[in-house]
Amino acid sequence: MKNDTGRVCLRSGLQIQMLPSIRDLKLAQKHQCAAFIQEESFLLIWDSDPNNIIQRAADLENQLVERSWQSATGVYPKSKLQRRPSDIATKDALLEAGGVDKRHKSYINSFITSLTLTLSFAIIGMGFRVLVQEITVDGNYRRLAVLAYTPIQFFISLVCLYL
Repeated sequence: MKNDTGRVCLRSGLQIQMLPSIRDLKLAQKHQCAAFIQEESFLLIWDSDPNNIIQRAADLENQLVERSWQSATGVYPKSKLQRRPSDIATKDALLEAGGVDKRHKSYINSFITSLTLTLSFAIIGMGFRVLVQEITVDGNYRRLAVLAYTPIQFFISLVCLYL
């Protein structure tokens, strides 16, 4: 992909320059609007209008993917890899018009969570009932100290019931 002059040539005629580090950016050709920075291993893209940077990045990405496919296979890729903003707008319009199937909502997680909470409250309630029965039988109120462990027991039971 890289030629002898330290540039990556794309099909549109753009030559992306390769710079050793970000400090060498002052030596870059500004009209190219992109440069590979070798030290940091990234592609730096710039433009005089900030609103055009995303479009420029998308165009460069498409051209680099085409270049990669062409160098690997010898054939340019089909237009599926080239997604334009108009394609995305068309899909949104189809979705709003009802032309594309919407995903069905899944309520299984809500059902499992509500079942887990119900079982947890039922089990802890049965424990309280047994505790009250034992206190009424022998009159020993020291058993109420077990209530301090109720929040911990509740959270552990949530985890165990989820397994």
